[in-house]
Amino acid sequence: MLLVSFNALTDAFFISHLVGEHAFAGVSLTLPLFVVNNAVTTLLASGISILYSRLIGQGGDEKKQTALFQQLFLLVGFGCVFLAAFGWFAGKPLLQLLGAKQDTLAYGWIFYITACVGNLPSLLGLCLSGILRAGGQL
Repeated sequence: MLLVSFNALTDAFFISHLVGEHAFAGVSLTLPLFVVNNAVTTLLASGISILYSRLIGQGGDEKKQTALFQQLFLLVGFGCVFLAAFGWFAGKPLLQLLGAKQDTLAYGWIFYITACVGNLPSLLGLCLSGILRAGGQL
């Protein structure tokens, strides 16, 4: 969780020092778009942890737990596809709406697309972390 928190700070530091100010401006403009990514992640993580804690409270058997984990992986897969499609189709127009000019738009869009496509570890890690907390293992 600490690494997830420092992600934006680390990106900003390396991009501003290694690539330049236009890249930093483009990446900074993507921050409001990550609200969608965070909403999908929170939706899946909180929803699955609630279902898992209810299953434990009902004395759920191993078959139900296995089915829940299979559904989690399926939903995470759909969430990743949704976020990648959202980033691909809506990223550029939304960045332009936020005020990105031609020089910053290219950097921001590439950064956002890369982050959207690479959501699988983040989504899966946060959902599994929610399950561990709901089960009392964390």
